[in-house]
Amino acid sequence: MENDTTTSSRTTLPNNYTRNYYPAIQLSLTQNSGSAQAPHYDGLPVDFTANAIVRIGLDQQKNSYRSINLVNSHNDGISLDTVVDWLSELGINIRKISEYADWHQQFERKLLALPKSLQQHTSLPLIHSLSEPAEVISGSKISSKRLQETFQAVSSDMVTVPHLSKTLIHKYLTDLQSLGLLNQRSLATTKKP
Repeated sequence: MENDTTTSSRTTLPNNYTRNYYPAIQLSLTQNSGSAQAPHYDGLPVDFTANAIVRIGLDQQKNSYRSINLVNSHNDGISLDTVVDWLSELGINIRKISEYADWHQQFERKLLALPKSLQQHTSLPLIHSLSEPAEVISGSKISSKRLQETFQAVSSDMVTVPHLSKTLIHKYLTDLQSLGLLNQRSLATTKKP
Protein backbone atom coordinates (compact mmCIF):
# COMPACT_ATOMS: atom_id res chain seq x y z
CA MET A 1 0.00 0.00 0.00
CA GLU A 2 2.94 2.25 0.72
CA ASN A 3 1.00 5.00 2.49
CA ASP A 4 0.88 6.24 6.08
CA THR A 5 -2.20 5.05 7.97
CA THR A 6 -2.11 7.54 10.81
CA THR A 7 -0.79 10.96 9.79
CA SER A 8 -3.08 13.28 7.87
CA SER A 9 -1.99 14.23 4.33
CA ARG A 10 0.81 11.67 4.27
CA THR A 11 -0.08 9.78 1.13
CA THR A 12 3.16 8.91 -0.65
CA LEU A 13 3.26 10.20 -4.22
CA PRO A 14 3.98 8.45 -6.49
CA ASN A 15 3.57 4.84 -5.45
CA ASN A 16 1.87 1.77 -6.83
CA TYR A 17 -1.32 2.31 -4.83
CA THR A 18 -1.68 5.94 -5.88
CA ARG A 19 -0.90 5.11 -9.51
CA ASN A 20 -3.64 2.42 -9.45
CA TYR A 21 -6.40 4.21 -7.57
CA TYR A 22 -5.93 7.89 -8.17
CA PRO A 23 -6.79 7.58 -11.88
CA ALA A 24 -9.72 5.23 -11.15
CA ILE A 25 -11.16 7.88 -8.83
CA GLN A 26 -10.26 10.87 -11.02
CA LEU A 27 -11.50 9.24 -14.24
CA SER A 28 -14.41 7.34 -12.62
CA LEU A 29 -13.26 4.27 -14.55
CA THR A 30 -11.73 0.89 -13.71
CA GLN A 31 -11.34 -2.59 -15.11
CA ASN A 32 -13.66 -5.29 -13.78
CA SER A 33 -11.54 -8.39 -13.24
CA GLY A 34 -14.59 -10.65 -13.12
CA SER A 35 -12.33 -13.30 -11.64
CA ALA A 36 -13.90 -16.25 -9.84
CA GLN A 37 -10.60 -16.69 -8.01
CA ALA A 38 -10.06 -14.42 -5.00
CA PRO A 39 -7.26 -12.05 -6.05
CA HIS A 40 -5.02 -10.40 -3.45
CA TYR A 41 -3.24 -7.06 -3.14
CA ASP A 42 0.03 -7.48 -1.24
CA GLY A 43 0.95 -3.86 -0.48
CA LEU A 44 1.60 -2.59 3.05
CA PRO A 45 1.07 0.80 4.74
CA VAL A 46 4.31 2.79 4.85
CA ASP A 47 4.07 3.49 8.59
CA PHE A 48 3.95 -0.24 9.30
CA THR A 49 6.83 -0.87 6.88
CA ALA A 50 8.98 1.92 8.35
CA ASN A 51 8.33 0.71 11.90
CA ALA A 52 9.23 -2.86 10.90
CA ILE A 53 12.50 -1.77 9.27
CA VAL A 54 13.50 0.34 12.28
CA ARG A 55 12.63 -2.37 14.82
CA ILE A 56 14.41 -5.08 12.84
CA GLY A 57 17.39 -2.80 12.13
CA LEU A 58 17.87 -1.96 15.79
CA ASP A 59 18.06 -5.67 16.55
CA GLN A 60 20.47 -6.35 13.69
CA GLN A 61 23.85 -7.81 14.62
CA LYS A 62 26.82 -5.72 13.53
CA ASN A 63 28.43 -6.93 10.26
CA SER A 64 25.47 -9.15 9.39
CA TYR A 65 22.48 -8.90 7.13
CA ARG A 66 19.01 -10.33 6.67
CA SER A 67 16.74 -10.46 3.69
CA ILE A 68 13.08 -10.11 4.63
CA ASN A 69 10.09 -9.74 2.32
CA LEU A 70 7.88 -6.88 3.45
CA VAL A 71 4.60 -7.97 1.90
CA ASN A 72 1.04 -8.49 2.98
CA SER A 73 0.72 -12.21 2.43
CA HIS A 74 -2.72 -12.58 4.02
CA ASN A 75 -4.91 -14.78 1.86
CA ASP A 76 -7.88 -12.62 2.80
CA GLY A 77 -9.41 -11.96 -0.62
CA ILE A 78 -8.81 -8.21 -0.27
CA SER A 79 -7.80 -7.09 -3.72
CA LEU A 80 -7.81 -4.05 -5.95
CA ASP A 81 -11.41 -5.05 -6.82
CA THR A 82 -12.29 -4.94 -3.11
CA VAL A 83 -10.82 -1.45 -2.82
CA VAL A 84 -12.92 -0.25 -5.78
CA ASP A 85 -16.00 -1.70 -4.06
CA TRP A 86 -15.06 0.16 -0.86
CA LEU A 87 -14.59 3.36 -2.85
CA SER A 88 -18.10 2.88 -4.25
CA GLU A 89 -19.47 2.34 -0.73
CA LEU A 90 -17.72 5.58 0.28
CA GLY A 91 -19.65 7.41 -2.43
CA ILE A 92 -17.09 7.46 -5.26
CA ASN A 93 -18.76 6.63 -8.57
CA ILE A 94 -16.45 4.34 -10.56
CA ARG A 95 -17.65 2.58 -13.71
CA LYS A 96 -16.31 -0.97 -14.16
CA ILE A 97 -15.58 -2.13 -17.71
CA SER A 98 -15.60 -5.89 -18.30
CA GLU A 99 -13.68 -6.10 -21.58
CA TYR A 100 -10.02 -5.56 -20.74
CA ALA A 101 -8.99 -4.18 -24.15
CA ASP A 102 -11.90 -1.71 -24.08
CA TRP A 103 -10.96 -0.60 -20.56
CA HIS A 104 -7.28 -0.19 -21.52
CA GLN A 105 -8.15 1.94 -24.55
CA GLN A 106 -10.54 4.21 -22.60
CA PHE A 107 -8.18 4.40 -19.63
CA GLU A 108 -5.19 5.47 -21.74
CA ARG A 109 -7.27 8.02 -23.68
CA LYS A 110 -8.62 9.57 -20.47
CA LEU A 111 -5.18 9.60 -18.83
CA LEU A 112 -3.74 11.45 -21.82
CA ALA A 113 -6.56 14.02 -21.52
CA LEU A 114 -5.60 14.89 -17.93
CA PRO A 115 -3.43 17.96 -17.33
CA LYS A 116 0.30 17.11 -17.17
CA SER A 117 0.35 18.08 -13.49
CA LEU A 118 -2.13 15.26 -12.74
CA GLN A 119 -0.73 12.70 -15.20
CA GLN A 120 2.43 12.37 -13.10
CA HIS A 121 0.40 10.74 -10.31
CA THR A 122 -1.13 8.10 -12.58
CA SER A 123 -0.08 4.84 -14.20
CA LEU A 124 0.39 6.59 -17.58
CA PRO A 125 4.22 6.16 -17.51
CA LEU A 126 3.59 2.42 -17.07
CA ILE A 127 0.61 2.10 -19.44
CA HIS A 128 2.48 -0.40 -21.63
CA SER A 129 2.69 -2.79 -18.66
CA LEU A 130 -1.11 -2.74 -18.43
CA SER A 131 -1.73 -3.83 -22.02
CA GLU A 132 -2.54 -7.39 -20.85
CA PRO A 133 -4.40 -8.41 -17.68
CA ALA A 134 -2.21 -9.55 -14.80
CA GLU A 135 -2.36 -13.11 -13.55
CA VAL A 136 -4.90 -13.48 -10.74
CA ILE A 137 -3.57 -15.33 -7.71
CA SER A 138 -4.90 -16.02 -4.24
CA GLY A 139 -2.60 -14.93 -1.44
CA SER A 140 0.83 -13.61 -2.34
CA LYS A 141 3.57 -14.94 -4.60
CA ILE A 142 6.03 -13.84 -1.93
CA SER A 143 6.14 -15.32 1.56
CA SER A 144 6.24 -13.09 4.63
CA LYS A 145 6.97 -16.01 6.97
CA ARG A 146 10.45 -14.66 7.78
CA LEU A 147 8.94 -11.25 8.53
CA GLN A 148 6.57 -12.73 11.13
CA GLU A 149 9.35 -14.88 12.62
CA THR A 150 11.61 -11.83 12.88
CA PHE A 151 8.87 -9.81 14.57
CA GLN A 152 8.45 -12.53 17.18
CA ALA A 153 12.21 -12.70 17.80
CA VAL A 154 12.71 -8.91 17.94
CA SER A 155 9.77 -7.73 20.01
CA SER A 156 6.79 -9.26 21.71
CA ASP A 157 4.77 -6.08 21.10
CA MET A 158 5.28 -6.01 17.31
CA VAL A 159 1.95 -6.23 15.59
CA THR A 160 1.21 -8.69 12.85
CA VAL A 161 1.17 -7.74 9.19
CA PRO A 162 -1.93 -5.53 8.81
CA HIS A 163 -4.91 -6.21 6.58
CA LEU A 164 -6.19 -3.46 4.30
CA SER A 165 -9.46 -1.83 5.42
CA LYS A 166 -12.19 0.50 4.23
CA THR A 167 -11.17 2.96 6.98
CA LEU A 168 -7.64 3.06 5.55
CA ILE A 169 -8.99 3.66 2.02
CA HIS A 170 -11.14 6.53 3.35
CA LYS A 171 -8.02 8.03 4.93
CA TYR A 172 -6.23 7.88 1.56
CA LEU A 173 -9.18 9.60 -0.13
CA THR A 174 -9.01 12.38 2.44
CA ASP A 175 -5.24 12.69 1.84
CA LEU A 176 -5.68 12.94 -1.94
CA GLN A 177 -8.31 15.62 -1.42
CA SER A 178 -6.03 17.54 1.01
CA LEU A 179 -3.28 17.44 -1.61
CA GLY A 180 -5.66 18.99 -4.17
CA LEU A 181 -5.54 15.95 -6.45
CA LEU A 182 -9.26 15.16 -6.57
CA ASN A 183 -11.92 17.24 -8.20
CA GLN A 184 -14.99 18.11 -6.15
CA ARG A 185 -17.20 16.03 -8.47
CA SER A 186 -15.31 12.91 -7.41
CA LEU A 187 -15.86 13.65 -3.73
CA ALA A 188 -19.30 15.26 -3.75
CA THR A 189 -20.96 12.34 -1.97
CA THR A 190 -18.04 10.81 -0.08
CA LYS A 191 -19.27 9.06 3.06
CA LYS A 192 -17.36 8.10 6.18
CA PRO A 193 -16.82 4.35 6.68
